[in-house]
Amino acid sequence: MDHLLQIRAMGGVEDEILESYTTLGFLAASTERLELGTMVTAVSYRSPGLLLKQVSTLDVLSGGRAWLGIGAGWYEREARGLGLSFPRLSTRFEQLEETLEIARRAWQGSREPIYGKHFTLAEPIVSPMPLHRPRILIGGDGERKTLRLVARFADACNLFGRLPAWQLGNKLDVLLEHCQAEGRDYDEIVKKLRAFMFWEYDDYRP
Repeated sequence: MDHLLQIRAMGGVEDEILESYTTLGFLAASTERLELGTMVTAVSYRSPGLLLKQVSTLDVLSGGRAWLGIGAGWYEREARGLGLSFPRLSTRFEQLEETLEIARRAWQGSREPIYGKHFTLAEPIVSPMPLHRPRILIGGDGERKTLRLVARFADACNLFGRLPAWQLGNKLDVLLEHCQAEGRDYDEIVKKLRAFMFWEYDDYRP
């Protein structure tokens, strides 16, 4: 998990938790086949330029095993407690879409300046480039926004394991509809299911 304070489903807020990208760097050096990524990075915690640099570096050091795991974020206590950016949910989704577009352009080798609503990158240089474009995983299962972004940008999605089977099926049907609208092959998107019982945030699914 890309969290800096422990989440309630796993323990107390003061329980130990390691910073994820430092840990992934350690794992890159300690393993040969393990694929490496977060489940998932909150988009407002790191600027897109820094995040792409971190993931690209991880990919180079691991021999091409990095993923970009990303989502809108939800842990307000963590953000407020540590002084991290945590705008309202609608803004975080705008930031998420911009970051995904920035990643696509930068990892294609474009160095054209990017002037978005939330982010400006005057020189989006990624050097060294990742060995292979890091695969993208988007966390969440909101039908109007999250799954639309999955269809447009992602190689995988991470749905919440608390959903009953019928509701999970409905979510996948919505993803299929978004894929058809985007001209995307639904079957090429890996669907992951997270088993943790998150009860702390009811506003995550817009």
